[in-house]
Amino acid sequence: MIDLTTLTGRGSRIAIVDTGISPDHPHVGRVIDGFGVDIAGDIPRFSTDWSDRHGHGTACAGVVRWIAPEADILAARVLDASLAGRSPALVAALDRLAGMNVQVVCLSLGSTDEEARVPLERAARRLIDQGALMVAAARPDGSRSWPADQDGVIGVEADPSLTGWAYVESARAGIDFAAAPFPRPIPDRPESMNFAGPSFAAPRIAALACRAVEGNRLMTLQNLLPLLRESAHAFRHRPNAQEASRP
Repeated sequence: MIDLTTLTGRGSRIAIVDTGISPDHPHVGRVIDGFGVDIAGDIPRFSTDWSDRHGHGTACAGVVRWIAPEADILAARVLDASLAGRSPALVAALDRLAGMNVQVVCLSLGSTDEEARVPLERAARRLIDQGALMVAAARPDGSRSWPADQDGVIGVEADPSLTGWAYVESARAGIDFAAAPFPRPIPDRPESMNFAGPSFAAPRIAALACRAVEGNRLMTLQNLLPLLRESAHAFRHRPNAQEASRP
């Protein structure tokens, strides 16, 4: 079995679909590529502007960099400064990512709109069929959303009893794992003063998927799920302050 505790995500490529990323943030570092999607009427418009106007996507990227420090990160901005977005932008982003050779896709977002379900599932399936490992945050109220509840996507919920890199199997139907709900810690600052929720649980599992890809370039969902289940006990710890502050 691959020992996920010894890996860093080297050679893996992960797309973070969110509010964009601020690459100059000390928790993030280099972002190798990216794009933004805005909606004009009902038509998606792509740009090279993937800057983060909110901070949410940067916090997600910080979790990935914390756990998979050598992964290559791409930014796909589909949400605005108020964390709002439209499903056509998400569909367009997933379609664009299908041509960018990503092995892992992290989505701390989703849609509950039944009308958006079919195009979202179709776009996600295209990536999955290309071999991408997709990880998505589940809704905290227990309602279904896409792509988290889609077959072939790893759904992750938040468990506030967990800390650090800890995660466990989820008891919730259709959701695979539960993980700690906080962003990467800031030394000498309490977690209660930062973001919290499933948005930051999902990147933990996505980062571990990057480690798995380093261990096996042909990693599949069928191999990843049992690997994560068997490795969960090894990550039930909180990194110390020195680890938390390391870029």
